[in-house]
This record gives sequence, C-alpha cells and structure tokens, in this order.
Amino acid sequence: MVLRTLSTMNDLLKNPEKGYEAIRLKVPDRLLTVIPREEQFVRERCCLSYQLLSNYADGKIAMTANPKIIEQFRKLIQDPKPEVRLKAAFCLENIASFWMTADNLVEAGFIKSLMDRIAIDEHDISAVHLATLDHLMYGSGKYIGMEAGAFDLMVRLLDAPDIDVRKGALRCLLLMTSTDLGKQMAAKCNLLPTIVRILHEDEQLYVCAASVLIYCTMLVQAKAASAKMKMIPTRLVRLCKNHLNPDLQLFCLKALTNIAEHPDVRNLLRKKHLGRIKRIHVTSDLLRKHKEKLLSVVTWDPSDLYCTMTIGNKGDSHV
Repeated sequence: MVLRTLSTMNDLLKNPEKGYEAIRLKVPDRLLTVIPREEQFVRERCCLSYQLLSNYADGKIAMTANPKIIEQFRKLIQDPKPEVRLKAAFCLENIASFWMTADNLVEAGFIKSLMDRIAIDEHDISAVHLATLDHLMYGSGKYIGMEAGAFDLMVRLLDAPDIDVRKGALRCLLLMTSTDLGKQMAAKCNLLPTIVRILHEDEQLYVCAASVLIYCTMLVQAKAASAKMKMIPTRLVRLCKNHLNPDLQLFCLKALTNIAEHPDVRNLLRKKHLGRIKRIHVTSDLLRKHKEKLLSVVTWDPSDLYCTMTIGNKGDSHV
C-alpha cells in the first residue's frame, strides 16, 4: 500500500503544479515518517520523491531548511543498498546545484561526508558525489575541502579506472587550484607530470586536464618545472591545432602562454614551434586574442627591453 502510494505520488510530482502543491503541503517533511522503513523499495521511492521535489527551487529550500531531512540524507548515502545510495546521491546533486541550498549543505558538513563516501563507494555513485562536490566548492567550500584533505583525495582519484570519476576529480582540482593555497598544494605534490600524462591518454579528459594545467603553471616554480619537461610545450601546441574543440584550444593557449614566460620554454617554442603556432586555426575573437597574446610572449626578446631603456637614458642625458 505504501509503495503504491509513493509510486502514484511520484507520477504526480512530475507535474510542476502538483510539485509546488506538494511542497506547500510539506510533503518533504512528511516523508521522514516513511523513509526509515526496512523495505528497500520504499526507501528508493522516497529518494525518488525527494529527487523530483528537488527539481524545484522551493523544494530544495524546503529540504535544507529541515535539519532532520539533511541528517536523513547523511544516512541515506551510507545505506547498505547501492540502489538507495545512488538515488540519494542524485538528489543531493540536485539540491547542491542551487547556490543557496549548496551553502546550506556546506554548513551542514556535507563536504566531509561526501569525501568519506567517495573513497569507498561504487564508481557510479562516487562520480555523482564528485559532481555534488563540484557544486559545493564554488565558494568557501574549496577551503573547507582542502582543510579536510580533498586535494590529496582528488589526486589519488586521477588513477581511478572509471572515466567519470577521473573527470569529476579534475573538475574539483580546477576549483581548488584556482586559489593560491591550491596552487601551492599542486606544486608541493608535483601534480604537473600527472596532468601532462592525462593529456597523452584519454581524449575525454583533455579539456578538464588542460583547464587544471592553466592554474598549475602560474607559479614561478611551476614554470621552471615545465621547462624541464620538453614534452609539455610540444603536446600543448599539438592540442591547440584541434579547432573542432575550442575549449581545449583556449585552455592550451593559456597554459602555453604561462609556461612561455620561462626563457627556456620561450626559446624552444620560438625555434621549433613558432610556425605551428602561427598556423593554429582559430574560430572566435577570444581564441584569436589569446593566440596573439601567446605569439607576443613567444616572440618577445629581452634585448628589446634593454634597447628601449638605453634609448630612454640617452634622451634623459640630452635633457
């Protein structure tokens, strides 16, 4: 009877009008009396109900406004049945996609709760949790995650066999390396060779890996490290030629510009790859701008600055 009622209600919740009516009638709170039942299918249907309600902003807010619902989800992601855990994971991702309710989950300590599950759960569930963390780390969540060990966890996940898990880990690393602390952590754990290795492996990870590489090559020590790895500029130039993937082109152009600030890399690019860089086909003003910026860095000659300073000094002496 309970299962049939939940199934009927879930069919109705797909209608936005019925969904908002259910929120007004406090259905999210009422489900708390049903979800602790021992029957797996009841818990699954309850999770589906929450997931459907979380498609609406008011539903997300109603769920995170009730501490009991939040704690119930902390239990659901640890449920002994993977089917229940997966549905709970999808619901949490829905809730986290709205910045206001994402903040509520961060305050409730869900970053650490999700990290604990990612390391031990099935790959498909971990991939969903990583997508949720991606939402939760848009603000202060980055620092909370790094304090809890998220950076090291994501680096370990780069060797996971599942492609979606690796992609999720790269997206979280992108958010963390965008901070000064994250850049320092990347340099400390020598993340650069790992990212470069990924750029030689699965094509599905190229865009995510190249986006992380931008931040990993901003520090002076990172530029020096890249100068010792001759394959980096060569690989990035080759990836820049893929005009069918403008995002990949943009990230590779930016990363090349970063490492070209090192004299050794600049000389290598000027001597061996200048013609290839000039022939990179770009299809937007943004890409054209970054290509020109890269060329200006690669073709820059320190002696030009010396000559300018010398001419300026001569002019001052005449005055």
